[in-house]
Amino acid sequence: LSNYPFFILLLSDVVEGFGANLPLLVLPYVIDWIVGKEAAEDFVGSVGMLFALGAGVHMLVRVPMNFFWRWAAGRFGKYPTYMAYELFYGCHMFLFLFVSKGDALLGVILCGTWGMAYAGHWLLYDLVSDVADYDELLTGQRREGQLTMARELVPKICEIPADALPFLLMGYYGYNPDLLEQNDSVKWVIKGSISVLPGTAGLLGTFALFFFTLRKKDQHEKIIRGLQRHQAGLVTMDPLTGLRLPPIKRQAGAVEFEGSTIGRDQVILLDHFFASEVSWAHYSGDLGKLKVKPLIFLVLSLLLGIPGFWFT
Repeated sequence: LSNYPFFILLLSDVVEGFGANLPLLVLPYVIDWIVGKEAAEDFVGSVGMLFALGAGVHMLVRVPMNFFWRWAAGRFGKYPTYMAYELFYGCHMFLFLFVSKGDALLGVILCGTWGMAYAGHWLLYDLVSDVADYDELLTGQRREGQLTMARELVPKICEIPADALPFLLMGYYGYNPDLLEQNDSVKWVIKGSISVLPGTAGLLGTFALFFFTLRKKDQHEKIIRGLQRHQAGLVTMDPLTGLRLPPIKRQAGAVEFEGSTIGRDQVILLDHFFASEVSWAHYSGDLGKLKVKPLIFLVLSLLLGIPGFWFT
């Protein structure tokens, strides 16, 4: 990807997404087997009511906290605020390790503080809009829809195996809903799924953000000025790398760049490849090399299909 800031944002969200859905998925099991059915009945009347209370408190806190994160982003900047959100969320989820048998009130309180933390996740969309401006400066076209779709789709690919992992481990360690109590291994799987996994994923997502380069408001302002210079047909500088960026003109699908014109059909073909692949083929003087990586991936996919068919 030539748009390095977007790659870092996507990587951070993919890592965080590995555990983002787990707390809500395993919350009923936490109430059943960690807090205990008796404690739930004593506190609000039933297990279902305690789950509804926890989820309700989460949402009641989360909605107004959006305004706090919005204020913080305006006051301290989008990037520092999003870093603070990631760090707060990651550290907070480990607090669920302290929930034990009979701790119904503590569980409800932590559901509320979990909503307080996760309310800041929308800041990612705000950063993506800035990255879309930078992408337009690099490519000469507005691809906000493509970037947003990639940000929505790619993390979900990681969420699917992550959401199944706790239930696979629970089954492996002998989970049986007909028992009065689950064994300690199953309980630790449940507790780890609401605390350790999402917390670790959040902290790793925070670490990835240390490599994000579009951090300051003045950088974004320089990007906007660079777009204005491109519209006037002038050369500008990349505010993140310092590289010279000549204007890119697009007309009827064709692209004109520094006196060279790429036809519409060639543009459509090159859009299927990463910038690194196009650059590699260009500097080697052999466009046929663009076929190498797709061929390798095709062979690997076919090889991986063999054990898949064998085991099914």
